[in-house]
Amino acid sequence: MTEENTGTYEEAPQIPELFYELGAKMKKYSLWMWIILGTGLVCGFFILVAGIVWGIVQDDIAMIVFFSVLGLFGLIFSCIGIISLVMYWQYLGSVKNIRDATADPIFEKVYQYLLIGFILQFCGLAIVTFILNILVFMELEKWALKMEQLLPTPEMKNISEGYKWMKIATAVSICCGLAIIAMPVAYSKVGKAYMAEYNSSKFGGFGVTQQYPL
Repeated sequence: MTEENTGTYEEAPQIPELFYELGAKMKKYSLWMWIILGTGLVCGFFILVAGIVWGIVQDDIAMIVFFSVLGLFGLIFSCIGIISLVMYWQYLGSVKNIRDATADPIFEKVYQYLLIGFILQFCGLAIVTFILNILVFMELEKWALKMEQLLPTPEMKNISEGYKWMKIATAVSICCGLAIIAMPVAYSKVGKAYMAEYNSSKFGGFGVTQQYPL
């Protein structure tokens, strides 16, 4: 029987860069969440105004204007949605890279949940995707809390708190759409914390404390 060969994150130079890359993608994804929310508010306002004008005037020109505005903003939302899916796929790729590099069972679960949720979005099973996202954030919060004990830095605390708020926001969003505002805030918080931890300590804490199979 051979003894399992283990090392640390520090001994694998690519791992800190993978976490930094994940943080950068989370920040970018957070920005796009704000763009989607802002676009939705603007679209809703102009569609409402066009609908009111059509209701008051009730002529063919007003009807054409209303449906033109509706179609234009529908096209804008479609384009933004496609870009968001591409960014989500890139985020999923970063999680997969960390899973492969660390062989961490938590990241294995996270990747599986994210991949299944990504597929189910195209099947119209939004409620299942919400549930899977809650499981994702529960696993990541568990991982972050474990790392926070080993690495008690402000950045690591922000990461664990960010995942906690993602979990709460996702659960509440099922009943209250307004809670979705908390998601880009939490994504940005975690993303910045990953990048700040990399810049401040080069993930030295990860390297010293976290074991993974070589």
